[in-house]
Amino acid sequence: MTVLAFCRKVLVAFRPYWVLSSVVLVGVLIEMALTTTIPLSFKYLIDTGIGQRDRGALMTVLGGLCAAVVTVGVVGVGRDYLYARVVTASLNDLRLRMFRHLQGLSADYYARTRTGDILARFSTDISAVEHALSIAIGWAVLPLLQAVLGSILLVLVDWQLAVVAALVFPLVVFGPRFVAPRATRASYRRKEDEARTLTDVEESTTSQMVVKAFGVEERFEEQFRHSTGALFDSSVRVGFLTAVLERSAVIGILVVQVLVMGVGILRVYDGALSLGSLVAFQALFVLLSTSLGYVAEFVPHLVKATGGMQRIEELLAELPTIAEDQEAAELPRLSRELRFSGVSFGYRPDSAPSLHDVSFTLPAHTSAAVVGTSGSGKSTLVNLLARLYDPGAGSITFDGVDVRRATIRSLRDQLGLVFQDSVLFSGTVAENIRVGRPGATDAQVREAVRAVDLHGFVSGLPDGYQTVVGPGGRQLSGGQRQRLAIARVLVRDPAVLVLDEATSALDPASDRAIQATIEEQARTRTLLVITHRLVQIRTLDRIFVLDAGRLVEQGSHHELLALGGVYRRLWSKQVGLAAEPDVALTEEGSGMGRP
Repeated sequence: MTVLAFCRKVLVAFRPYWVLSSVVLVGVLIEMALTTTIPLSFKYLIDTGIGQRDRGALMTVLGGLCAAVVTVGVVGVGRDYLYARVVTASLNDLRLRMFRHLQGLSADYYARTRTGDILARFSTDISAVEHALSIAIGWAVLPLLQAVLGSILLVLVDWQLAVVAALVFPLVVFGPRFVAPRATRASYRRKEDEARTLTDVEESTTSQMVVKAFGVEERFEEQFRHSTGALFDSSVRVGFLTAVLERSAVIGILVVQVLVMGVGILRVYDGALSLGSLVAFQALFVLLSTSLGYVAEFVPHLVKATGGMQRIEELLAELPTIAEDQEAAELPRLSRELRFSGVSFGYRPDSAPSLHDVSFTLPAHTSAAVVGTSGSGKSTLVNLLARLYDPGAGSITFDGVDVRRATIRSLRDQLGLVFQDSVLFSGTVAENIRVGRPGATDAQVREAVRAVDLHGFVSGLPDGYQTVVGPGGRQLSGGQRQRLAIARVLVRDPAVLVLDEATSALDPASDRAIQATIEEQARTRTLLVITHRLVQIRTLDRIFVLDAGRLVEQGSHHELLALGGVYRRLWSKQVGLAAEPDVALTEEGSGMGRP
């Protein structure tokens, strides 16, 4: 992105606030006119007021200067307030646009993008843009206007000396024009390095249990040292190039200032120019030089903002791979069957497919399980069902309607998904439950929590259901988080209840209680269980067995045992190892399934 492109983006962002922006511009023009004409008054103060001993002219000019100072102060304060509102509103719009865009991106974007890189766009990149915009009036817009008006006044005072003064413009322009593109690229690279450093901090902070358990503190420290080393190199390059940007203009201004002063003094000495005119010209040129100096100092901030905006635009340019069809219709509540037909899918084009030609039918209001070894494609099947990804081949239908022809919201509203990793938000217990159903009443929230056998625990918390669970629910145990996640789904009243290793974090007693709850809930809905604990699914209507992404067996528990295939081997391995006690409990009626 070029600096000019950045400026165009800013103008577009300001467009919704054109009324306030227009008032700000009027204020800038008033301030510019008054501050630029003050140096011109020196000609009349010296040549007329002092030279001709004209007290009236002297007092008139001095009074006008006092009025100008007061006016500039009042107008400047009002302009600053209004401009602050415009900048803040525009940046808030940009943040909201970025956040809304992130919500619409597909799961594959989050799978390939570092969290720290996303956060950096909302922190360092936005901050760079905000800083440049906040000082743009005083360091760019007003100085540029003053430079334009000052140049006109210089010609009016003495056009010959103005020709000499005009040498300042090529010296100010060509240096930054040569260095600015390099500085922009360096600034972009620095922001990339900042994002990488932020990612290292984020990963180390959120993974402290693993870091300490495996004693890899030194490894993470070395990785962070490498990231900060790269950040050091890019920061030095940015600092050097931005300093060159500023210094190239300042040196040119100083050279021309000395030249103008020398030529002007010689013209006064020869009688070609009055002393008042020289003082006025020199004051105007100092104002012109100072204005250009401000612009030169602003350019490095503009370069950093341009790099930040480029990264923001890269985020906004990301397109979701899961797009809703323009003619998508609302999907009615499942009433007949859920069907996978020849579904194949791979997370990456260059890797082996996670699912290959998978076909099965799950009638409504029945229960089923998907089992298989790790990596067989069980969770991938859930991701496709929720349309977090689309199949590479085949289709998934609800009552014969391809989910790709339905609105995404109407599809996901029917699903109650409980994942193995329970994600809670940094709000209260009640707020986390209402994520599943924002309009749920207090009674419905409590009913859902009672269903997962957690009402007694929640009621005993200091603030009951209004207790804050902390970021990620870290103030709760893993089992408590999992039960709240299940309650969050139950309050949703989904047509299809999907449990992806949902009880893996529970102790045996809580597990049996939850299984009973799920069994009761499954009476009026379709149940799909993803699990590796086969003793929990013995009584389900149907079991689908995946192996290396293929559906190799399906049937009831007893039918699959009789086949003597993959399921029987899995069952024999579990019963022969750790599942023996659970089998006895299951036979007493604690297994998941239809009563």
